[in-house]
Amino acid sequence: MQGALSNYSEERLNHFLSKMNLSTTGPRAEKELLIRGLISRQDEECKQMVKLGRPKVEISIDELRAKKVLSACKSLVKMGYLDITQKTTIEYLQQIEAFLFELGLQGSEDTKKLFTVSMPRLQQSVSTGLKRLGFDFGDFRKSL
Repeated sequence: MQGALSNYSEERLNHFLSKMNLSTTGPRAEKELLIRGLISRQDEECKQMVKLGRPKVEISIDELRAKKVLSACKSLVKMGYLDITQKTTIEYLQQIEAFLFELGLQGSEDTKKLFTVSMPRLQQSVSTGLKRLGFDFGDFRKSL
């Protein structure tokens, strides 16, 4: 870039700067430095606008399932159930989800079913979500 600007005449640099309402007074080195800075800033702004890769998801499906399991576990304890496992909580949520979808009462955020995959996959998903959220199901259950 340094060589590219040296090919321009003083008149052309002044024309470019005046089009941008910038000062055309001062030595040539300052003008070139100003133009290089403008180009560099524009490059940085363009890099920030172009995001490569998969879009970032605020919360993963594993974390969402884990949050729902923790919430259901609290509800089951309040209802008096004492022998709660991760599997029984998932089964409880599967029944609720099926009932809500059958009646068309699922919330706007719950447009797809979370608990329709196989039980081993659900248990793995919930465990992964709990780890990401920093919870251990056993410790959580004991704290209720």
